[in-house]
Amino acid sequence: CAPDADMREPLLHVVLLNRAGRWNVFRYGLALVMNRLYRLDDVRIVPATRVRILAPGGEPLQSDGDVIGETPIEIEARENVVRILYPAD
Repeated sequence: CAPDADMREPLLHVVLLNRAGRWNVFRYGLALVMNRLYRLDDVRIVPATRVRILAPGGEPLQSDGDVIGETPIEIEARENVVRILYPAD
C-alpha cells in the first residue's frame, strides 16, 4: 500500500486514511486489495523515522494482526536491527 517503501531503508511509511465511515472502510479495503490505495485523493503516505501514536490510554495496537502494545506508543525505524525468534532445542 506504500509503493515507495523499501525494507533496505530505515523509514516508516505511515498511511493516513482521512475519512471515516462504513463506505470509506469498504472503499479503502477495495483499493488496498486492488493495489490502488495510494492513488486515492484522501490517502496520504508520510515517510518518517519516528512515529508517535496518541489515543486514549490503553487502546491495543496491532501489527500484522498481533497485539504488540497499547497507546500511547512511539515507534522508531532503525538500521540493521533484526530480531529472530526460533524454538529452543
